[in-house]
Amino acid sequence: MLEALRICFCLAFATALAVRGVRKRSLSHSGAAAAFVLGMIHFYYGLQPSVLLVLFYQSASQLTKFKAEIKSKIEHDFREGGQRGATQVLACCLGGAVLCFALAATDNVAVQRCLRSALLAHYAAACSDTWSSELGILSTGQPRFILTGKVVPKGTNGGVSALGTAAGLAGGLFMAFTFPV
Repeated sequence: MLEALRICFCLAFATALAVRGVRKRSLSHSGAAAAFVLGMIHFYYGLQPSVLLVLFYQSASQLTKFKAEIKSKIEHDFREGGQRGATQVLACCLGGAVLCFALAATDNVAVQRCLRSALLAHYAAACSDTWSSELGILSTGQPRFILTGKVVPKGTNGGVSALGTAAGLAGGLFMAFTFPV
């Protein structure tokens, strides 16, 4: 009975996550389908994976829409609402789902602690990357290519700015302080 209730809870939250994403135009239909499956996995495996996924998704969605009118003039592949497709959803969250399965596969407390640390690190990195790109593009200065230090156009992969770097640090810390390991 408890297991059926747990599955119903996971279905409800994963459905709400996917439907909200489509309604708010932060997810395409393929992105919503991927978010539903990954949401089910995260919600099923507990509070920490669920909260990390939701906080990452919410913060990324909000920052994608932040100053969208400015970003639309800078980014050549700008999409209204920042609709993420299945590929982007999987790229950001599939690693978290794999770690959820690994957590479920072991009873060893030390291994579980390491896996929870890896899960937190996974979402800290994803959040850092998203925050740095979504806010870094708004920098008033020109970014520099990370490998050569040469000035590159805004939106160039590998281009870094002080604002983007600070935003990435803030995103990583935001996730890191979510759950002590």
